[in-house]
Amino acid sequence: MRRAAPEQHAGETSKRWSVREQSIKHYYANVPDIGNVAVSRHAQDRLAEDGISERKFEAALLRGDSVPEGQEILWRQKDGVPLVILLKPEPFRGATLVKTAYRIEPKPRQRRKGSGSRRTVITWCEGLR
Repeated sequence: MRRAAPEQHAGETSKRWSVREQSIKHYYANVPDIGNVAVSRHAQDRLAEDGISERKFEAALLRGDSVPEGQEILWRQKDGVPLVILLKPEPFRGATLVKTAYRIEPKPRQRRKGSGSRRTVITWCEGLR
């Protein structure tokens, strides 16, 4: 549930309130193969928006599969929760940074055309969910 935005006065930029109801742990020391890790506010908001529990987040961070993307980005994923981790964020404060996190929804299974019976292949549309 989002909170109401603060009043905006002439010349001010809009502010976005956090969607987090409860605070989660925002710093993890000595994460295996990474070191110290900070969790950005954006990542914390995404966890709350997608309904990802702190336990699932920690499982992805501490025991997830790692996939490096270049020298500056590392992906960690476990149980459909991928994390994007910046290894040397600017400005560097001695910890890597979880930039974002989200939930991957499993795709519905589809049958190949021409395989087996003559059933119609049904695909899911965004409006049918």
